[in-house]
Amino acid sequence: AVFLFSLLVFVGSIHPNPGPDTKKFESKTENAVFNQIRTLENKLARMESHLGFLRSCRSKGIIPDGLDIRLHSSVAFNKNQADLSQFLLTSRRGLLYACIQHYKSQILLIKSEAEDQLSALKQNVDEVRFRSLSRDLAEFRHRVVYKQKKTKTVKMAKLEEKKKRSTGADDIKLTNNNNNNNNNNHNHN
Repeated sequence: AVFLFSLLVFVGSIHPNPGPDTKKFESKTENAVFNQIRTLENKLARMESHLGFLRSCRSKGIIPDGLDIRLHSSVAFNKNQADLSQFLLTSRRGLLYACIQHYKSQILLIKSEAEDQLSALKQNVDEVRFRSLSRDLAEFRHRVVYKQKKTKTVKMAKLEEKKKRSTGADDIKLTNNNNNNNNNNHNHN
């Protein structure tokens, strides 16, 4: 009986989710334009975060996991490993550069589209309303930027640690293979 009473009190305290607050918009057009700008601001903040992250990776000599090219071990351990390693490094750097260029161009396009939408919003509402909606957009963007910075900081720390662990091992592996190849060449001559 006590359980049933508690359950009824709990269920009675639950309110259905009303969904987005459509009452805050004065018209459907205002709502639609605001949501388009918000979507663009989200994309823009994420792309700027990705761009900054990739630039940091480039300046630190780190290749993000998503751009890392891996080969099967049967291919990686041939007599031309040094040439192959250099080719892979060049390819990874090329991919990193291409991604940076892609994000730069996409950011310009999105900024232009967001400015157009912001102008359309400004034409459809009074100045006080426009400032209020602009504040809402700025707060939203701030939250997205904060979340992205947190995520990228963790990713960068992991990549830096991975680079520390692998740098010495790669140097030793290449040196040992080159020494083995040189020893094999001397033994056959």
